[in-house]
Amino acid sequence: MRIVVLLIVLGVIVSPTATWAADKLQPTNTYAVIVGVLTWEEKSLTKYSAERRQDVVLHQQLRALGVPAENMTLLLDEQATRAAIESAVESIARKADHESTLIVYYAGHGMTQQGEGVFACYDIRTRRMLETGWRHKRLAKAIQSHFRGDTVLLLADCCFSGTLQNVAKTLNQNGYRAASLTSAGINNASSGNWTYTLSLVDSLSGHPVADTNADGWITLGETAAEVKEAMRYFEKQRSGFSALQIDSDFQLAKTRRDAILANTAKQPQIMGYQFGQFVSARIGKHWKTSRVLACRATVAGEKELLIQSQTYNDRPTTWLAPQRVRRLDERTTSKLPPIALAEDAARSKASLDGKLSQLLAKIEVAEDWKTYGAFHDFGNWSGNSYANQKNLPKGHWVYVFPHWYIWQTNDEQAVANADPVANARIADAIAQAVIRQNVPNWDAKQMIGKPDTPNPGDQITAWAPGRIDDGKVWAEVDFTDAIQPKEIHIYENCSPGAVYQLTGFDGHKETLLWKGVDPTPINAPMGTSKIAVDTKAKFQRIRIYLNCALSPGWNEIDAVALIDQQDKEHWAVAARANCTYSQNNVIKFVDPFQTEEDRKADKWAIVKAKLQAHKQRVRQYEAAINEENRAIKKLLEELDEE
Repeated sequence: MRIVVLLIVLGVIVSPTATWAADKLQPTNTYAVIVGVLTWEEKSLTKYSAERRQDVVLHQQLRALGVPAENMTLLLDEQATRAAIESAVESIARKADHESTLIVYYAGHGMTQQGEGVFACYDIRTRRMLETGWRHKRLAKAIQSHFRGDTVLLLADCCFSGTLQNVAKTLNQNGYRAASLTSAGINNASSGNWTYTLSLVDSLSGHPVADTNADGWITLGETAAEVKEAMRYFEKQRSGFSALQIDSDFQLAKTRRDAILANTAKQPQIMGYQFGQFVSARIGKHWKTSRVLACRATVAGEKELLIQSQTYNDRPTTWLAPQRVRRLDERTTSKLPPIALAEDAARSKASLDGKLSQLLAKIEVAEDWKTYGAFHDFGNWSGNSYANQKNLPKGHWVYVFPHWYIWQTNDEQAVANADPVANARIADAIAQAVIRQNVPNWDAKQMIGKPDTPNPGDQITAWAPGRIDDGKVWAEVDFTDAIQPKEIHIYENCSPGAVYQLTGFDGHKETLLWKGVDPTPINAPMGTSKIAVDTKAKFQRIRIYLNCALSPGWNEIDAVALIDQQDKEHWAVAARANCTYSQNNVIKFVDPFQTEEDRKADKWAIVKAKLQAHKQRVRQYEAAINEENRAIKKLLEELDEE
């Protein structure tokens, strides 16, 4: 009877009029699998020291936050076989209830094969890593099959750990809120130090340096920023972060009270430095990258700075005289990964401020900043393969971190302008060259060229925005020449119906071409939206505005065609978006043609979407309650028979 009564109460709790918990980590309803492998059966793999290992400290910190011991599994070294890891994930996931959070953490060696991420479990055989390693696809499948909660945090301290963002996307497509925060990106290796996990522990323990806005809470976004800065300055590498339907304000831990740091965290200046600023400090005989945390006056009345440095497994602090601390000089900062520019700014810089106009290809080679810096005009090159990319076009190469831009040379452009036949031939060659690139899955560049996604639904050969159902976004495409459009055809392969506006660019001037309802119905599996435009102007760049709230699901675009006045099709040769699933960078969305009526409609659409989401969750709870009641009824019938 107690169970039946409880189920009735739960039914009241999940009613539409119920209040919902704050968007923060609830320790008692959090579950975690922590895997740390520092030594392997295979002797060819580099071992790491187990002294003060931070995977254990992370486990202890989660316990200190209030996560019950029975909600977590810690697997270290020889315990962490593939079978044991996958069993632990399934077991812990099954324990979780609704509205719970699952944390999966790995430290060790990370690898990739055929574009898929693999973690090195204790018994991996690297020559058969897909058969013997802890595959990301199997992790995603295990969570989908056994976890009934709604939030998943994926954490990893290893090389190529950024591939976990693919797991996050898969989970998000199946109804979970998911985030990946990793020590490395998809394409870069990671250091052998515990720097990433130290930052994670600092954030979860409430270290004031991670509370960038000093509001008393450390959020997911602040933790990602702390990891990013620590990896950039201490390890000179990039980290990875992807959040899908988890707001950056998702609260992880309260900021702890610290007698020394609590006040300095709110001070605008600490002897000319910012709180947490990275500096160079002379500790012992050597100058080391460090951070400024506080200042004090000595007995003699002189000032000292509290400096935090980094070792393999610790962040010790020491008080130093101001003359032993200095700002990072150019020699130091030149060794740090540059800050990536926004897409529009990077493209403009790569075009040499407009001197180059026809983009043939763009490839990401993040590590080339070590050779060429943040910007380098390499000039013409006729090679067709570089950095594992094949079939590249010859052209003028310009590096703007982290991409190489390959432009059509001025000589080729002159021939094209003089000869219409040559123009058509080169345009086709451009499109084909770009298409042959190794384009990331769901990247904006998937819109280049003719349609290549014949089937409806979520497809890696189409562009997908950064988050599902996440308000308004834009995507834009370039063509070989400025053309007076008669129609614009948009090939929508997944969740069509979100397009509401088209604009064209003449230089930096943006012109409204069309605004209305997407011709392809929302419920259609896929379709081609053929939109007529009335203009006498010519445009080389078209921007497509989408309101993802209008059509639930991943609003994907396969290709875009511009139809000229002679009904000839022109296909995109370059593309970009303000957000894309394949990258973490997000350009702030701005709609210069939005009216006050539009704003009100947007707010109402958000309210309706939230209401629909709440209704869906209520239906899920009701289904779960009915299933539990059936199980209880069956159990009671079996007891009566006995």
